[in-house]
Amino acid sequence: MQSERGTFNHMAARYAGNASRILQMDDLAERFLQIGVEHHANTKIPRIGYVPVAAKQLDDLKKIDQKHPIFSDDYIISVINASEKHLLPCLSGNYPTAFSHATNQLQIEEIILMQAICGDTHLALQSISRLSNTQSQANVNFVVAIELFRHGKLDQAHEIYNSLSEDTLDIWRASQMALGIANRVPWAAYPFHDF
Repeated sequence: MQSERGTFNHMAARYAGNASRILQMDDLAERFLQIGVEHHANTKIPRIGYVPVAAKQLDDLKKIDQKHPIFSDDYIISVINASEKHLLPCLSGNYPTAFSHATNQLQIEEIILMQAICGDTHLALQSISRLSNTQSQANVNFVVAIELFRHGKLDQAHEIYNSLSEDTLDIWRASQMALGIANRVPWAAYPFHDF
């Protein structure tokens, strides 16, 4: 649970603890909480000089359930309605039109991610070659793996999952994968970036 700077990543531990809690893995959730509490016993957060009480607790189940609800039947429609218009053709499977409206690599990645969550994972895997950035390719493979697990295509899911690099499966992403496999929305903007 080290951050990229080599320091303890308390937010990642809380996220993993919350994911464990909603997935009814209470022993694991308590362990993540304990790791955070132990780490903060002798630590103070810069600028404020203390560790806030909320940082030493996991969210309650209701709040976690709101952040990571079970996928609804209309989830894809809500994603498209909240997105830019270049994704509208994806709703009817008209990916060529969507790609023709894409003006940059991020939009191309978003269309490929839509292919994945619309159940067209084979098309998403074929479309990865449109992406020039290896991180974007890894993001697509990550979402494809989640979608294959969600839809019970376990052999394919394991194949994609096993191809993911260790960098792709840090504590954040491992927690998101677990939530997705359990048919819960892994992050707020899923399948898009949450930045």
